[in-house]
Amino acid sequence: MHSRREACVNVGMSREFCTLAGALLAFTLSVARAAVGPVSSLDPLDRPAVAMKDPSRNVLLSITAAGHRLVAVGASGAIIHSEDQGLTWVQAACPTSVTLTSVAFANDTIGWAVGHSGVILATRDSGTTWSRQFDGRSMLSALERQLAEAPPSNEAQREAMQLMIHDGPDKPLLEVLALSPHRVLAVGAYGLLLVSEDAGSHWSVRLDLTASAKGKHLYAVHPLEKTLIFAGEAGTLGTMNGFPAQIVTATAPYTGSFFGLVPAPGGGIIAYGLRGHAVASTDTGRTWSSIDTGVTASINAGLLLSDGRILLGTDTGEILVSQNRGATFKSMPASVPEPVAGLAEIPSGLVAVGARGIAHLSLSSARAAQRSARLEELHAP
Repeated sequence: MHSRREACVNVGMSREFCTLAGALLAFTLSVARAAVGPVSSLDPLDRPAVAMKDPSRNVLLSITAAGHRLVAVGASGAIIHSEDQGLTWVQAACPTSVTLTSVAFANDTIGWAVGHSGVILATRDSGTTWSRQFDGRSMLSALERQLAEAPPSNEAQREAMQLMIHDGPDKPLLEVLALSPHRVLAVGAYGLLLVSEDAGSHWSVRLDLTASAKGKHLYAVHPLEKTLIFAGEAGTLGTMNGFPAQIVTATAPYTGSFFGLVPAPGGGIIAYGLRGHAVASTDTGRTWSSIDTGVTASINAGLLLSDGRILLGTDTGEILVSQNRGATFKSMPASVPEPVAGLAEIPSGLVAVGARGIAHLSLSSARAAQRSARLEELHAP
């Protein structure tokens, strides 16, 4: 069993690519000192992100669309956006230099980004400008108030809050979900669930709703019909029916971590994670069955294309494609030369983000794999 501190270091290492972490920190500090002179604060939470010469080559961990614009986030507070399908990128000013792990938009203009030290950033202009709404210090203050008001009889909830308070404000948030311009959720380490019903003006820490996760890290949340599906550490899969409501955990056919969720055509959903494992549900997350992806590398990214195909991206830069709702996957002949952390569809193909920044991939190779798979099926005995 890892200590809470060790577990926090391990949270997101698949997304932050642990082999780069030490070098990245040293590089960031040296660039910051050269660019702005003496650093006024050693805490990255309080230090604005440094302007980068080529931000598209930074470690990037999440990408999404905001109308016609692409927005990506990553290490050292990097927030970049593109107006030309990812050919050129502009870095947005960011009020923090902590690692940002996820970005999501409710519509073309209103969005959020989350990351380490419990930070939550918001934009109302498609990612051009960002403001900080919440962070780990705010989280501890909220938990201290909740602890003071919690009934003495609720020992489990009180213990969870006490552990979180004792461990400090550095907990990472790992995914943000914008359900509407007003309702937004973020999940993270040790069963963290943060909720806002007023576009982020106020945030609530809802450890009471994640008690069934037993303090395990929550990596992903995705809406499916009227249900929210959760995925996380050590085989954690759960559903929330209605809101707010307790997460009900399901039995997973794999006990390793799931890093993400991707919808499948027809109302299904796929969870993917460590060592090439993926599982699928066709009954709104109540039951799950294993999928043979054909790979052993960890899967960090998933995307449902507009034509119904499903893509998965791995640590080794391999892209897997399914054209039968996730029943089977084939490796695309081409891949990106880096770990894949996030995928976005553009008219000309794909934009992938990862440890080396932005990469482009044509979907023609995926179509070739699709035709090959069909021929194999036709000629199968």
